[in-house]
Amino acid sequence: MTPEALKAVLQEQIDGLAIKKIVFSRPTDKSVLRADARLIMLKSGLNLQVATYMADGKALHRNIPSKGCADQVYKFFEEGFRQMNIITSGGDIQAMLSKSGKLSTAGKIEKALEKAESNIGGNDKKRGYIIEEKPTPFLEKLGVMDKNGRVFDKKRAKFRQINKFLEIVGDTVSRIDHDGSICVYDLCCGKGYLTFALYHYLKNILGLDARVYGVDLKGDVIEKCGAWAEELGFEGLTFICDNIENIRPKNRVDMVVALHACDIATDIAIAHAVKWNSQALLSAPCCQHELSKQMKADVLEGMFRQNILRYRFAQLATDTLRCELLECCSYSVTAMEFIDPDETDKNLMIKALRQKKPLSADKVKNMVDQYKKRIDALGVSPTLFALLRDRLF
Repeated sequence: MTPEALKAVLQEQIDGLAIKKIVFSRPTDKSVLRADARLIMLKSGLNLQVATYMADGKALHRNIPSKGCADQVYKFFEEGFRQMNIITSGGDIQAMLSKSGKLSTAGKIEKALEKAESNIGGNDKKRGYIIEEKPTPFLEKLGVMDKNGRVFDKKRAKFRQINKFLEIVGDTVSRIDHDGSICVYDLCCGKGYLTFALYHYLKNILGLDARVYGVDLKGDVIEKCGAWAEELGFEGLTFICDNIENIRPKNRVDMVVALHACDIATDIAIAHAVKWNSQALLSAPCCQHELSKQMKADVLEGMFRQNILRYRFAQLATDTLRCELLECCSYSVTAMEFIDPDETDKNLMIKALRQKKPLSADKVKNMVDQYKKRIDALGVSPTLFALLRDRLF
């Protein structure tokens, strides 16, 4: 594709509102890390906002009126980068420049057939966030925003993630039984971004009598989170430094959260949610290595020779089998995208709600028999099956 042809395609996608994101990488200037661009709506009209991320931590923003802007975008690309990825609703194109300036492209984009308003962001477009961009003490404490409520550029993805998570929490809370009080365990809570957000949402926005427990093994992180919770006056938020298996809830557990717990830590968290008879589970699995090391199915031998394909297949197989086991334990299960896949590929969430009426023993036996056929075919022994064996037989 020639530069003129690429610019024509780019302008067509901009005019059709099909642009989701443009990513500029392999910068020629060492003071620059990368850049990206998105469509935004300002009072002056539709613009392409280009954000350049510098090595010193700063981010520079430039707004370009969308009409006829492809020439400027291409000039920005060729003067400072070696690679540009145009991500649209109709496909992607990767453009690369050699050191001599020769352009090569890969990929294909379908012609924009209809305008996709959902691809437009912007300062003048109401986003409808649960937590708005205004002074919020816990987000300031966590370094997501400044004291004036401005979200830091480096934390904008985290801010979107928090709000998306709270949307899912809100829907989940509306589907479980509670008497105005709710108990939640956040297992493998890490730095606590979502733990603080969860408590703030349940207590300060929904007005519930909330008890939230963040559990993790990192003592220094848990100590810091505990101190922040006290400073913020979050009386119902407790952080515990301990192994998940040592946790013994004294009261009923309404919801268990396990976001990005690594490998079988996700299985341990899921198993505890089931054993505690939690009404709801929200789990975003991470680093599914276990089955990748075990799989020995002859029929898939050709694919298993390619490491990346083996791992991706193992990811899907792991989470599919997790969903199936939760269904065997009388949970209604939904797998969904947690956040924008453009931001991270670890964006799958398993949402499980305990059914009011448990499945019959015969029904469970039939489901478990089918499950066993699948794991035998793959030659795997999932940890979660072992952890829930007493519950299933």
